[in-house]
Amino acid sequence: MARNEAGSYALAVRRARTPDRAKAARELASIGAPPYPASSTWLVKQRWSFDTDPELRAWGKRSLPMVLFAPHRSLRDVYLFNQAFTCYPQPLYEETMAWDAGQHGTRFEIPFFLFHGDRDEHTLTSLATEYFAGLQAPVRDLVLIPGGGHCAVLLQPDAFLTLLRDRVATLASGAGRHLPDEPGCLR
Repeated sequence: MARNEAGSYALAVRRARTPDRAKAARELASIGAPPYPASSTWLVKQRWSFDTDPELRAWGKRSLPMVLFAPHRSLRDVYLFNQAFTCYPQPLYEETMAWDAGQHGTRFEIPFFLFHGDRDEHTLTSLATEYFAGLQAPVRDLVLIPGGGHCAVLLQPDAFLTLLRDRVATLASGAGRHLPDEPGCLR
């Protein structure tokens, strides 16, 4: 987390160095580079990191209608969904920032697939690749979504589904199992 936060901060600062992002540049400079003792400071970094990212801005425009018109969701649900991005309790923040992937096991007894945007500037692709290199699983695959950033799975659903189907079909056929040939089933 420490390496990811330092890298994503530097990328946000770089994206903020444009005339139309002066406020982002000022606020990022005022909080400085991580680590931050308070979750509220980290949320400032996150806000400007997301706000300066064209992909996340596109996702923001798409997500509101999706959330507003999602079946079985109330206006309260929509409100709470959006509030989730403005609050990060201090104990959770401290635990998150202390997390180190290498200390939590890299051995899985089941197939392991990591789908990741090849241009993710928030959960850095280079660190995801490094983490994946140390994983052990009976079947494993790192699947980089071309041109994708942090929201690649959501903004490129067709590409993601194609890649997912390819991996699952390969796994299923290799194990001698067949998926049902019905609408809605991965093939």
